[in-house]
Amino acid sequence: MPDSAKPVLIDKPGIYDLDMDTYHSQCCDGPSISSGGLRKIENESPAHFWCQATGLNPEAIEQPRKAAFEFGKAVHALLFDDQEEISRLAISPFESFRTNDAKAWREEQWAEGRTIITEDDFAAIKSMHDALAAESGVPELLTAGEPEKSMIWKDAETGIWLKSRPDRIPTDGVLADLKTCASADPHILNGDIIKRGYHMQLALAADALKILTGQDVTDAWLVFVEKTAPFAVTTVRLGDELMDMGKRQCRRALRKFADCLKENDWPAYVEGPITLHGPKWFTEKCNKELEANLL
Repeated sequence: MPDSAKPVLIDKPGIYDLDMDTYHSQCCDGPSISSGGLRKIENESPAHFWCQATGLNPEAIEQPRKAAFEFGKAVHALLFDDQEEISRLAISPFESFRTNDAKAWREEQWAEGRTIITEDDFAAIKSMHDALAAESGVPELLTAGEPEKSMIWKDAETGIWLKSRPDRIPTDGVLADLKTCASADPHILNGDIIKRGYHMQLALAADALKILTGQDVTDAWLVFVEKTAPFAVTTVRLGDELMDMGKRQCRRALRKFADCLKENDWPAYVEGPITLHGPKWFTEKCNKELEANLL
């Protein structure tokens, strides 16, 4: 496997040991995209993807680093005992980053490739670990297989390089991924999974496993844990229909990505003006009020 400390230019499909920054870069000998990019194209628009496509778009807008992203990286590093990522963690000695000294320290840590968390973050992650460990069946789901490996392959139809990085590469056909959340209420998660495209993420990983290892995914799970007390845990199995829909959405987004690359055209939601008539519930409400002479 490639040395993660050296720049890589991948030209063969395989399972690679890459650090997160390399994985998210254009690390192949042609254009590449991960589920994050496919989900942005599918759930937002090609324009939203392209404006952030560092390495592809020379005019890409550098995105500010967000505390939630830093926290997520720290969670995966500590909960999955990723020693390389753990070595990059930096616990902030400042309560906030309003002062010049704090800002200078933060910039220095970022320049060295570190992930910044607070003492409170560290304590919360410890509580999350305890909550996950106490949940029946969850430790087995999250510890089976090889952790934090990158699956990379070239799509036969479009010639685009695809990338997938599940928390664990399973050996038993059971795919599982850990997600932090504000609420683990199943009614809320049902919408969050679709909105964030988590079914697309696991569907792409399932395709990768089949292509690279010949392994069929028999079950796909998402384990949600809240980021604040009581650190509730909800384990969700994605149904076969949802996984199939995720694969179809990935394919549609990939074709759109390939077309946009070819035409060098990255449209937003719609082209030209549109007419809106309001949602169905609002129209029905107004019609009832009209009938009752209330409007």
